[in-house]
Amino acid sequence: MSLKRFFSILSLVTVGALCYTHQQLCLVRLSYVLDERYDRWQIAAQRQSYLKTHVMALASPQQLEQQLARADVRLAFPAQTQLVRVASAPAAPMAMAPGAWFALTAEAEASVDPADLQD
Repeated sequence: MSLKRFFSILSLVTVGALCYTHQQLCLVRLSYVLDERYDRWQIAAQRQSYLKTHVMALASPQQLEQQLARADVRLAFPAQTQLVRVASAPAAPMAMAPGAWFALTAEAEASVDPADLQD
């Protein structure tokens, strides 16, 4: 009986030691995963703060004015000769066959009213 009891206690101690070792290995693996995620989070947080400061600098009206002044850009309204007039009347809808709506063709139809070209 004592030999059977010895092997029972030995097997229990062995199983206990294996469970403890497995638990410690899982903790080490988990700590590596957490460290990696924390490093990625720090990098993302630094990038976010960097991008926020640059967006605020680019969106700042004062910064834009300074850049335009440095480049010597003069803003002014366009002259009448620089304006392009677009016809305000919508084009007449073309009559199409029901099956032609889905047909792919290389043709384009356009018409120009000579009155719109002259100022």
